[in-house]
Amino acid sequence: MPLLLCVLLLILIALPADQWRRPAPEPVYTASGERVPAANLARMEEVRRTIAARGQRWQAGVTEVAHLTAEQFELMLGALPPEGETPPPALLEAAPSPPGRSAGLPTRWDWRDEGGTTPARHQGSCGSCWAFAAGGALEGTLLAYEGLELDLSEQHVLDCNAENYGCSGGWMTAAYRLWRDRGAFLESQIAYAGDDARPCNESGFTPSASVTAWSPVAYSREALQRQVLVRPIAVAMHVYPDFQFYQGGVYEHAGSDPVNHAVLLVGWDDDLSAWIIKNSWGAGWGEQGFAWVRYDCCRLGSYAHAVTAPVARTLRLHHDPMTDTLAAGPYPLLLRATSLLGRLGVAQAVLHLDLGAGFDPLPLERLSGDAHAGLFSGELPATEIGARVRYFLSVTDAQGETATLPAEGEEAPFAYRVLRRVYAEDFAAPGGWQTGIAGDTATAGWWEWGVPQAAYGTSGLLAQPGSAHTPGGSCYVTGLSAPGNDVDGGVTTLQSPRIDLRGLEDATLRGWYWFTNHTGSWPWEDRFAVLGSADDGAHWVTLLTVEYGASAWRAFSVPLHEHLPLTESMRLRFVAADTLHDSTVEALIDDLEILTGTRGETSVDGGPAPPPPGWEGGFALGLGPNPARETAWLSFTLPAPAPVEALVLDASGRLVRRLWSGDLPAGPHQLDWDGRDDAGAPARSGRYWARVATPAAAAARPILLLR
Repeated sequence: MPLLLCVLLLILIALPADQWRRPAPEPVYTASGERVPAANLARMEEVRRTIAARGQRWQAGVTEVAHLTAEQFELMLGALPPEGETPPPALLEAAPSPPGRSAGLPTRWDWRDEGGTTPARHQGSCGSCWAFAAGGALEGTLLAYEGLELDLSEQHVLDCNAENYGCSGGWMTAAYRLWRDRGAFLESQIAYAGDDARPCNESGFTPSASVTAWSPVAYSREALQRQVLVRPIAVAMHVYPDFQFYQGGVYEHAGSDPVNHAVLLVGWDDDLSAWIIKNSWGAGWGEQGFAWVRYDCCRLGSYAHAVTAPVARTLRLHHDPMTDTLAAGPYPLLLRATSLLGRLGVAQAVLHLDLGAGFDPLPLERLSGDAHAGLFSGELPATEIGARVRYFLSVTDAQGETATLPAEGEEAPFAYRVLRRVYAEDFAAPGGWQTGIAGDTATAGWWEWGVPQAAYGTSGLLAQPGSAHTPGGSCYVTGLSAPGNDVDGGVTTLQSPRIDLRGLEDATLRGWYWFTNHTGSWPWEDRFAVLGSADDGAHWVTLLTVEYGASAWRAFSVPLHEHLPLTESMRLRFVAADTLHDSTVEALIDDLEILTGTRGETSVDGGPAPPPPGWEGGFALGLGPNPARETAWLSFTLPAPAPVEALVLDASGRLVRRLWSGDLPAGPHQLDWDGRDDAGAPARSGRYWARVATPAAAAARPILLLR
């Protein structure tokens, strides 16, 4: 053997084994501390490759149940539909749901947003999904209609159901039957053990809820949506092995295998063509325990039942309240009413409106719905700048039960004002803003203007977005380039040019910020602040402090008049800091505006609509009532006889009604408008102009007409 090879062989033999062995991969753990076996990680990577190859819309990764072997995971799937509930083959092989949306149903519905679902819980290694799905249905019904958030005992269902169901599987109707006959107890009374070998023990406990009835729901998208609109419902599905690694997105899997799992259906999104489900594998699976599943996938929605519980109110109202607005109006209003008892066929819905003289009832029009739900529409009126409008809504069903929204009615109604914008900055250009002031100490991540680059913290979370709040635009950001250009070593300040707010009675600063202090080491330590000054920067007041960052653009609103006098020398500062341990801190500012309810002739949007051209004031013109309901009067005094023309025009200056055209004597006069146009048809609610003119003078006044 050549001498050189011998020497090399001796060297290799002399080296410790760990010098030439490939290092072992770092272990991977679930959020609860369970180590994920290498075989599971390999399966997870295979799932990821399949998702990418098929162009699917969901993400796979380490979840709360990722450590389970295939056999252990299978044990969690415990939906066992009884023979009597097996649907006919034709129903199981139903054609896919038609595309688009169903008539009278919202495009998107999510009980998480509507206050009708409790947090996801964990069934453990027991196949008790059926008990958790049933519990979620009853909990959601109580939360939606009673505002009562309960954590019901699934262990009670395992211990006491009459069908002897347990960890080897079961069915939701067994839980409903138990709760109808004996009531439902709380988790705090009978804690979950994930064990089906315990005796039934209800002594000393008082039930906190019960079920009165349950009824099957047809296996079609529209039928399911109409019932989910009323309350969350428990359903069955088939779970495939890759669902173990679901982290987010719209899950899909080809196949039509029999159901093996129970979940809670809590909503849908027609734009995503997906259902929203609540699972029972803990908040560390999916999106905080919830998931999106494509329509017509996995038999999701099979064997659904709608549950009814004894509640104090069986009507529930849904409405997105009107908030302060820049629009001139009128504003469309939508109200959705749902009923557990299905008695909305002849329901009456009413808008109670107060424009300063007390609440007046205005009936709403029913647009669509069925026995369980109805969609009603109406109109909130146009008002003048600064006017305050209050309103509440009520629905009365055929049995005489009434629900009100807000629940306090006229004691605490919804309220809004019409505002005008007096300042706007979308940062399409630098705009005279000052980046950095005397006393700033940051060594990196100073404020810059431009288009930000995406950056990620050491945690893998998004620390800085790759675009401004308005896509395609620019903004101010603490370090445009990425990565490694976050705020470090101190404070960096962005200061506005002088802003003139003199003469305003109120002013509200609104805008969008991005702030992350949680994506690196030492999360949540540093702060982001908004400051204001009324004396050109001589003194500063803190308007807003943000302690907890988020990887998202967030809106903010600050009433400046509550913190500072409104002057011609207002300034703003946005301050980001990394003054403690070295962490990852990023901040961005975009789309600022200042709004006021103070009346004025101009704004950055053009202000309130002026009178039509040539309507210069000349003499006093009285008007009443304003706002008017069908009838308004105009009063004026002529110093001498004169030909008079009195007109009502719409906001754009088009003729609506000619009230008078001819001679009038000297002295006081009153002309009435009955709210109709020249053809005798009622004019729509909205803003109009009344004009009275003589050869020597003219006067105009706005009229707000309500129907």
